[in-house]
Amino acid sequence: MQAYEEKYRPTYLTYDSKQANKLSSYCTRKINFGDSKGITRNDIVILPNSPLEKFVFEKPLKSPTKYYIACTRARYSIALITNTPDKYKKFHADWNVWEP
Repeated sequence: MQAYEEKYRPTYLTYDSKQANKLSSYCTRKINFGDSKGITRNDIVILPNSPLEKFVFEKPLKSPTKYYIACTRARYSIALITNTPDKYKKFHADWNVWEP
């Protein structure tokens, strides 16, 4: 993550402030989904919570509004933080997985 941070200087979006505490200290531009409404950033990194993780693997979201707001903030790119990139590669073969 630190190499990605240094290269792109993204804004990090989390569902709420409690989830933001899970991000490393070098992730200084943190905003929760709701507070990001109306902003645009070049590059966005989203720390998925459990419902968003399930949605990525085809489970419907019960309340998609905050997720829609988060996913429409980026001008150029959206990245998801994951500890299981191989699972994403297998399920979404057309998605790029960034590796330093």
